[in-house]
Amino acid sequence: MRRFVLLCLGCFVVLTWCIFGAEVPRGGGKLVVVVREPPEKLDPHLMHFLASYRIAAQIFQGLTAFDPETGAIVPELCEAWEVSEDGLVWTFYLRRNVLFHHGREMTAEDVKFSYDRIRDPATGSTWTALHSSVESVEIVDPYTVQIRLRAPFAPLLEVLTWRGGAVVPKDIVEQYGNLNVHVIGTGPFMLKEYVERQYVILTRNPHYFKPNLPLLDEVVFKILPESITQMAEMLTGTAQLALDVPSELLYPLERAGLEVHVMPSAWTSYIGFQLGLGGHPVGPTADLRVRQALAMAIDKKAIAEAATLGLGFPIDTTVPLGSGWDINIPTYSRNIEKAKQLLAEAGYAQGVEIKALYAMPGGEIFERAIMAMASQAKEAGITIVPTPYEMGTYVQKRAEGDFGFWHTATVEGLDPYFRSQIYFLSESLGGSFNKNHYSNPEVDELLLKAMKETDRTIRTELYTRVFTIVFYEDLCWLPLYSRPIIYVQSPRLKDFYFTVLEIPVLEKAWLS
Repeated sequence: MRRFVLLCLGCFVVLTWCIFGAEVPRGGGKLVVVVREPPEKLDPHLMHFLASYRIAAQIFQGLTAFDPETGAIVPELCEAWEVSEDGLVWTFYLRRNVLFHHGREMTAEDVKFSYDRIRDPATGSTWTALHSSVESVEIVDPYTVQIRLRAPFAPLLEVLTWRGGAVVPKDIVEQYGNLNVHVIGTGPFMLKEYVERQYVILTRNPHYFKPNLPLLDEVVFKILPESITQMAEMLTGTAQLALDVPSELLYPLERAGLEVHVMPSAWTSYIGFQLGLGGHPVGPTADLRVRQALAMAIDKKAIAEAATLGLGFPIDTTVPLGSGWDINIPTYSRNIEKAKQLLAEAGYAQGVEIKALYAMPGGEIFERAIMAMASQAKEAGITIVPTPYEMGTYVQKRAEGDFGFWHTATVEGLDPYFRSQIYFLSESLGGSFNKNHYSNPEVDELLLKAMKETDRTIRTELYTRVFTIVFYEDLCWLPLYSRPIIYVQSPRLKDFYFTVLEIPVLEKAWLS
């Protein structure tokens, strides 16, 4: 019998969870998860790739978390919080007897250290911009922390979940400098072994503060870039869970008796243009007219179909459909003649060559998109040169500006704040993942205002203006398409949860 789980994209509010299994849970056993990409970093304050998130989410925690049943934000490392009437002082009461993996109790000193570390420019944290509203973090007593804000900040509780607000052990960071090797958190699983580009082994945290959890003794993330190898692992029963499954493998795996799941995702793809800023060389895409020409030379719908093999759809912003935010902006329509005119005005009447940067292996979806774009753009005289690199070199080339555009995706929170602040705020103001060094004073002003605003209608207006500028007027990014989450699991795997942010939740998972 076919066991597809296909959920409507409009059905989720904050998180969509798939929960399977009605048998009595039992402890023990080893879960093998096959993934396509290796983690880039494991320090939660320094990472910014989904492959890293999926592993770090098992190891680290924040003061808050998403409730698996309702999607509401609930206490995690804290027991409760209070907010002052003016919304500027948040008091968090920490859980007692929460131990880090090396055996020391977590206290308010670790919380303050963690959030000060994120805010310190010297750290180079991915999440600096998310904490830019924080004025100070103060210790009231060993189990009470106060966060003082410069202005009311609507998304604070979501920022303090594990991704943007992981609490890390002060002593370990001070001893080793970061957590990329000495990976110590408070989460349900502990790092046992990491062999680069081969596997990550996590073992059960015997001192976890949630009673009788986790149930599994061990979780192995097996890094297998090749789809056929992933399929073999699942068919032989060696692995019980496969993430990022290519759509062409769905039916063979389903026919073999495995459970195939297709569900909404917060994953949105885009191309980021090289703007000739921040020390990057000035190339063709530094000219707005060239960027506009490319936007008018392509057909997003056809690209979405080619990239996702018919399962995805075109997008105009990176805020996910179904997020509850109604943001509509102007868009570019395909117009080959206008594209040619813009190229001629920019000095490229005879055509232009643009290098397209993306990461491989694991970036097959981006490769298919770029090939489709190249075919379309050629009609306007734009030659797109696909330029794949392994992840480390890809990151280096992007930092050097050795590209015309890079193609990737974002899987951040559902609030527009998480889809804009770290990417488009000027670096001098904390735009900690502003990789093309974009800067626009109006965008800065709008983002800082939206960060402080608590009225949803006004926030919608502010973010609509932000995205109109960055995706249309300045065109520093061009959103392309979204695709659903596709994963396959063994019928033996029970109570496994997968979020629309594409994070596996394993603390209650077990094997029958």
